[in-house]
Amino acid sequence: MRSIRRKRGKYLFIEGTNNEENGKLAQGFHKLLFQKLEGKMPRIKMANSKSEAIRTFKRSTLSNDKYLLIDLDAPASQKNESIKDNGLSEDNHRCFFMIQEMEAWFLSQPHILDAHFRKKISVKIKQPAQDIANPDKFLRKITKGSPKGTYHKVEDGTALMQKLNAQKLMDEFEDFAALIKALLKQ
Repeated sequence: MRSIRRKRGKYLFIEGTNNEENGKLAQGFHKLLFQKLEGKMPRIKMANSKSEAIRTFKRSTLSNDKYLLIDLDAPASQKNESIKDNGLSEDNHRCFFMIQEMEAWFLSQPHILDAHFRKKISVKIKQPAQDIANPDKFLRKITKGSPKGTYHKVEDGTALMQKLNAQKLMDEFEDFAALIKALLKQ
């Protein structure tokens, strides 16, 4: 019987397209995480959907040191329910959420939106980013008619991800802080 050799190192499975036609979302995540994880970077594996990311994470035999980052698509209060519904209870310490979606991270740092879209769209953000239901739709709505055009999830998402301040995200998003701490562990 042949033994399967596991690769050393950490793996991070992320919900988000691996299609690079409109930008390299993995590169955006890499630059963001590098701010805190220099020298301890995980290998990033993008999945095209939440269900694919979960399935790939669960089935992966690449490493025992694997983590999952997906959209919650709900308020933070529904985290435990999502973990249970997605069959992630055994791995809950390795599962982290973008609350509610990746776009909430952008909305939490409105100055990068103003600069990127070349329009003062931050004045339209009236509540904490985590409390905005459907941040993706909201971001498309407030960027419509901007000099840069309406928000595009991959093209703009890649560029904006690279401009985020990781420390500010850690301060505002509990799951992002927990992800960084988990990835920093030996």
